[in-house]
Amino acid sequence: KRLIKGAENSDCEIQRKGGSIRLVAQAQQSSYVRRMRRYHRHMANSNFQDYRFELRQLTEQEGGGWLITWPDLPGCMSDGDTPEQAIAHGREAFAEWFAVAGEAARKRAVVVSDPEILSGTPCFAGTRVPVRTLFEHLAGNDSLETFLDDFPSVTRDQAFQVLEKSKQAILASVR
Repeated sequence: KRLIKGAENSDCEIQRKGGSIRLVAQAQQSSYVRRMRRYHRHMANSNFQDYRFELRQLTEQEGGGWLITWPDLPGCMSDGDTPEQAIAHGREAFAEWFAVAGEAARKRAVVVSDPEILSGTPCFAGTRVPVRTLFEHLAGNDSLETFLDDFPSVTRDQAFQVLEKSKQAILASVR
């Protein structure tokens, strides 16, 4: 590991592998974590009142107390001894529901474009690797294995999905 000129005050290092050199950011996930926390705070606080919920009293057979549910958010519910307590617990359930839904959406996404990551350049989801880098490697006669070795944050599945979607787009454009 060697620092390069201009990177002395950053969290970056140079890695050499074969004939290639790359600059690796040590704190790549920190910006993702910050964005996700900001997203969850936004969803939990500002949009709670924007979603219709149902509040009903539970019968003694159901355990008593109050139940809060959101018809538009499958499985999102909570309860409490009083309506106020059910709503307070419901806010937590609401935030958790969006946290899980957001993580599931992030896992499904293959390519993302975020103004905070490389000025909105389309990148593989969860990375700072531009999608064009895959095509540049392949155009330069590098194998998919070489690309994946050079960019370990990109999964094989992500690369295959991008190639498959590109193939479909090309074939659809000539029909």
